[in-house]
Amino acid sequence: MSTLKIGTVHPLPLKLVRRLLESVDSVLVLEELEPFVEMQVKALIADMGKSIRVIGKTDGTLSRVGEYDNEIVAAALAKLVARPLDRSTLPWKRRGLKRKRLRRVGACLSAQGARIEVLIRL
Repeated sequence: MSTLKIGTVHPLPLKLVRRLLESVDSVLVLEELEPFVEMQVKALIADMGKSIRVIGKTDGTLSRVGEYDNEIVAAALAKLVARPLDRSTLPWKRRGLKRKRLRRVGACLSAQGARIEVLIRL
């Protein structure tokens, strides 16, 4: 898994996102509020003439309201890799810890395919 941190989503660093999209079959977009980045990613995929599954708010995987916590993100990642999520195996569950609200997430892309990439805005 790779991580790329960006300082802003407008303008979106298209070259970096395009490079990620060139080698994947699916992408997960995590972002707060409206699906601004997700819509830009979908438009970029269309411009590239590719067929990449986009998981996020527009497909109903993630809610447009509320905050993300570690379990919500784990469930979304499980959908990305097409595996059922066994919540009892999550590290914080095994240690008896509670769900934890994540630090502010600006935008995050995770992609499944030839490799997994993550794009995070902090």
